[in-house]
Amino acid sequence: MDIDRATLEDLRTYFKLGRKAGRNDVRPVRNLLKSLGVNVRGTTVPWPVVVRAMGLNPDLSPEQFADLKTPLMTTADIAALLGVDRETVHRWRREGRADMPAPLQLGPRLTRWIPAEIHAWEGLRDRPNFPRRKTSARPAFGALKPASPK
Repeated sequence: MDIDRATLEDLRTYFKLGRKAGRNDVRPVRNLLKSLGVNVRGTTVPWPVVVRAMGLNPDLSPEQFADLKTPLMTTADIAALLGVDRETVHRWRREGRADMPAPLQLGPRLTRWIPAEIHAWEGLRDRPNFPRRKTSARPAFGALKPASPK
């Protein structure tokens, strides 16, 4: 696989972060990557590292990998695409609407969707398969960690 790299500015656009911050402010990206367990050194990060940190399997075909590198969608983006209110998208997610693609939960208040999955759900293209990695469940913020077995 070609190990191309994303600049922090590219990742700010990819994750749609820091709209209120200065134009070249990459602190939100650094903070997000740090919370996902990525140690950023310099101004670029390999794409497979970003994909793995998001909980996806980076062993994809070149076409799937290209689809995955398109900027993620916010709830507002999906609502605008479908012509519904943002709260409708939230309700669909809460109700566990079976056909709605699963979002990427990147933080406690940061949810994004893969555009290829949303477009497939809308019926504009074939449904891609972006395998999620199995991750161990982390305790919620403030939760007590279970005691280790003795």
